[in-house]
Amino acid sequence: MNIFNYYLGELLFLANVNKPSRHIYFPLKDKILNRFGVHIGYDLQHVKKECYTCNGTGWYTVRDRCYNCRDGIYSEFWCKLSSYELGNRKFYIPSQKYYMKPSDMTVNIEGIIKNNNEVEFIKSYRAFMFLRCIFQPKEYLKTIFSNWFWIIHTKYNYYQNICSRFLLKIKQTNCKHDFGDNSPFCEKCDIYNPEFEDLIPF
Repeated sequence: MNIFNYYLGELLFLANVNKPSRHIYFPLKDKILNRFGVHIGYDLQHVKKECYTCNGTGWYTVRDRCYNCRDGIYSEFWCKLSSYELGNRKFYIPSQKYYMKPSDMTVNIEGIIKNNNEVEFIKSYRAFMFLRCIFQPKEYLKTIFSNWFWIIHTKYNYYQNICSRFLLKIKQTNCKHDFGDNSPFCEKCDIYNPEFEDLIPF
């Protein structure tokens, strides 16, 4: 076995556990599998989603049918999957979706494919970013610069707020306050006059 394909398969498996949104992850997965993976055929996946409104019973109340589903099934479809092998791992790429079972295929995957939840999110994210750095460098740099811009922008606003408060405190300390007759605040530095309440005639 090619040692490169083995480790690439392990990295893609880690990235696949806690993958980001579909439009970000699947282009990367497709690119890697189409280039380095071995296409071994097609599988048919059957997905049946139970209605949460009626808990799969089909009845909203004892007398009323559920308005959100058909006989307790909210959604049912079949998905044709392209199967690939990369290293010791097997991966699937959705190929076509059907709302009636194809007569020429047999279902060999029932339900949603569950990932290994024991893998830590940080490991999965690092694997994804490492693969993106190699195979999608432009998108990787966009993500890095976007994250750094957000951090710098947040820190700038934070320190700007601290500096504004500090300068206002200095201004209020050195100010020769000028409180108006009917105003509780200084006209120069906006500091509150603690004796204002004593001046109120009622």
